[in-house]
Amino acid sequence: MHRQPILRFRFLCFLIFVAFRLATFAASPIQERADRFLALANAGYQAVFRVNAEAQWTAV
Repeated sequence: MHRQPILRFRFLCFLIFVAFRLATFAASPIQERADRFLALANAGYQAVFRVNAEAQWTAV
């Protein structure tokens, strides 16, 4: 008697999970573009940080 609400809840969670995964795949090109931008921004920041650290090290 109490199993049916639990099964409904599990089924609902499964449907939400599937819908979320489908939405993730739909946003894939945007996510890839954002990942490329973040990788580029991160590389630029690391380069600037390295130059700054080396300049501070030689100034001491």
